[in-house]
Amino acid sequence: MAEQTSTGYFQNQYKFNGKELDQETGLYYYGARYYDPKGSLWLSVDPLTDEYKYLSPYCYAVNNPISFIDPDGRDPIYAKNFWGKVKQIGDDGKKGTGSYLVRGSVARDVKTATKSGNFYTGNLAECKNVLRIPTGQIQQDVQHTVSSTIKSGLSPETRVENGGHSLVGDKSARIWDEGTAVQTQTLPDGRIERRWSVKPFLIGGKSNQIGGAVSDIEFFWHSHPNGSVPSRNDIWWVGELRRHGFTGNSFLIDVNNDRVTFFDEEGVLISIKYEDFKRMGNQEEIK
Repeated sequence: MAEQTSTGYFQNQYKFNGKELDQETGLYYYGARYYDPKGSLWLSVDPLTDEYKYLSPYCYAVNNPISFIDPDGRDPIYAKNFWGKVKQIGDDGKKGTGSYLVRGSVARDVKTATKSGNFYTGNLAECKNVLRIPTGQIQQDVQHTVSSTIKSGLSPETRVENGGHSLVGDKSARIWDEGTAVQTQTLPDGRIERRWSVKPFLIGGKSNQIGGAVSDIEFFWHSHPNGSVPSRNDIWWVGELRRHGFTGNSFLIDVNNDRVTFFDEEGVLISIKYEDFKRMGNQEEIK
């Protein structure tokens, strides 16, 4: 840069957010749409507008460019590092398909692609190494079940579980009836066990309100008044759903310790902070 600027006029085309400015139009191209720096807005509707109905489809970075950026309007991919922190490690080069938390070999492949300046084009179908994060209204509905558990009592002992599910293509979640109060029993070794419970798919007092095929379930979750480890019953439910075609991953939210734990029919997959879960759902950049 020093050699170029010392030998004559050097015009930097890469300005706002490091995007290239089109001198003829005065616009920046972000890959998903064009941005007008004079009007401080996008020239087309956000491709994810259906997931963010509470925001203007033309505003930039939630009208808060100090805290947020919108690098290209594409779908972010996150990973958890050795110290337990979540960060954004790349994107899939597409738009409107979701937000992802990856681990293992998939995380390594995403990092390799990003380091090479490429999008990750591998398979992002849900599995042990790919965990899809709910976005838009579904994310808001998940947070609503967490709030319902918190408001149900002043302590873990007085609170009840809440939960819900959604099918592929749903615009909003299907919220279950709230669970029962904590039950206490003394185990043979003298230990005291406390158990909360909520019945999946019980909606409006009616059982088995799935709303479609089990194979169409995209998100399946519930809240815990206390505890980030899935119970034997939680794991059993996922195993039963798997037998009937469920291919996604289930998660629980521990409201007492602010943790989200993804698990399958074999046990825990990964645990993250609830705050990171919400930020991933809002598709924010996390460094």
